[in-house]
Amino acid sequence: MGRVARTPSPRLPAARRPRLVTVLLAVVALTGTTAASCGDDTSPVAVAPVGRAPVSEVIDAPATVTARAAATLTAPADGTLASLRVRPGQRVARGQVLAVIDSPSARDRLTQARD
Repeated sequence: MGRVARTPSPRLPAARRPRLVTVLLAVVALTGTTAASCGDDTSPVAVAPVGRAPVSEVIDAPATVTARAAATLTAPADGTLASLRVRPGQRVARGQVLAVIDSPSARDRLTQARD
């Protein structure tokens, strides 16, 4: 018996069918959404130029501010604070004079040491 020549099937290979179905569904969905958005209704969204304006609403929110680190300062003599040479929150360097203390007892000891 002789062999009969088979004509190739007009169908796509099975591996391409799911991809084709996905593409067709995407085209149908995009066409539907585009057609739905082509109505004559005006959009409730308005477009305006960008610019600066004053704040029209103030919101109060509770917060707590704490220092990252704290340091205790001590003086070698008792006395009262004569002047403070730094502001709150200012960064300081090692050896920088932060405050001047008026100490009568330290002055007396200095006078005695000189005599």
